[in-house]
Amino acid sequence: MTWGLIIGGSAAALGGVGSALIAKDSGGGSSIYKTPVSGYNPLSDSLLSALSLNALSGVGSFDPNVYRQASPSAQILAQAQAAGNLNQRQYRYLQDALAADPSLMQQAAGLSGKARNKFLKSHGISKQAAKGYDLANRYAVLGGYGSYADMLTEQQDYLSRLQGIQEQYQPTADVLRKGILSSQTRTGEYLQNLPSLLTGDKNPFIDDLREEALMTAQKYGVNPYNLLEDARSTAMQRVLQLIGAEQQVVGTQQQGGLNVASLRSGQQASAAQVGSAQAQALAQALGLQAQLGAQSNLASAQAFGDLGNTLGAFGIIGADMFGNRGPAAGQTKQLPASLSSGGNYLVG
Repeated sequence: MTWGLIIGGSAAALGGVGSALIAKDSGGGSSIYKTPVSGYNPLSDSLLSALSLNALSGVGSFDPNVYRQASPSAQILAQAQAAGNLNQRQYRYLQDALAADPSLMQQAAGLSGKARNKFLKSHGISKQAAKGYDLANRYAVLGGYGSYADMLTEQQDYLSRLQGIQEQYQPTADVLRKGILSSQTRTGEYLQNLPSLLTGDKNPFIDDLREEALMTAQKYGVNPYNLLEDARSTAMQRVLQLIGAEQQVVGTQQQGGLNVASLRSGQQASAAQVGSAQAQALAQALGLQAQLGAQSNLASAQAFGDLGNTLGAFGIIGADMFGNRGPAAGQTKQLPASLSSGGNYLVG
């Protein structure tokens, strides 16, 4: 429940950027632009991005977009989606603002009227980007940055590291890709030779084993008959072991990649789904509380009263709980003979 409250609280905080800032610029036009943007983007998660890079290199690949998709600006957009308080038009404003030059955007924010429009046009900044400036600044602050400009500085630093990261991952990915292809080639050759083990045709595995048998017999002076007779069955076992080993190694690498791919596809339970379910449960709980009302209070009061009387009768609950409950507080009377021989107990 605590985790759910954190998710809900974060979404509410991010969504709080909305009303006052957003309503004034909702714009007219088609109703499709007023449709809320809400969702969960797993590709923007930095931890998943790191896991994805490792999984990709394990299957012999490197994709720079996996790194770009978890950039600071992508995370800001993902937070806006999770908050669900922007419509299609406002979300586009935010996207354009995040793609613009922060210094020029800041200058444009201090202008108005024709001067502002002239400045935007001369510097190639769209009106949509200018309208999203306040949104970008607020969401950047809520995302943990000092300002919109700080976030874009971090964005530039983040993207500038991509070249170095690729130089680290690419050689490993290339080696593993060659190794996987070689393994698959060998497996194919094993499978091609498998039928001849059963038909008696010439087979490289049997030929190798028979040659080993003759060399062993010559070296130790033994009869090679049994070794030659067992060559076919031994060759079959060897082929199956080699195929299994090759497939196990490649399969382990591929399974790791599949697990990460499943997370990136969003098929797992997302934060948005969790938040939605908890919001629905809370609404149902509040509705149920309002519906039951007095019945619930009466049942609770009676339950606590029965418990208090029972425990109080045995002296377990002291006067600090029952001493200020009305005119009868503090009165005592004799304990029933079945419970004590002359002791007193508090009256709740």
